[in-house]
Amino acid sequence: MTEEHHHNHNHSHDHDHEHDDEHEYITLIDEEGNESLFEILLTVDGQEEFGKNYVLLYPTGLAED
Repeated sequence: MTEEHHHNHNHSHDHDHEHDDEHEYITLIDEEGNESLFEILLTVDGQEEFGKNYVLLYPTGLAED
C-alpha cells in the first residue's frame, strides 16, 4: 500500500514588485585613511548643466570617536 503525497506550493508571493527597499552604498575614505560607509539617497545628473553628477549621501553609522 503506497501513499502519494502531492505538495502543491501555490503561494502567491509577488517577487516582481519595485525594489524600493534596495539601497545603494558607497565607501568614502578620508585624508586619514578612515573608511566610512554612506547610503546614496539621491543621484542628480548635472552633466549637461554643470558637467558633474551630484550624489546626496547620508552616513550609515555614527563616528566611533
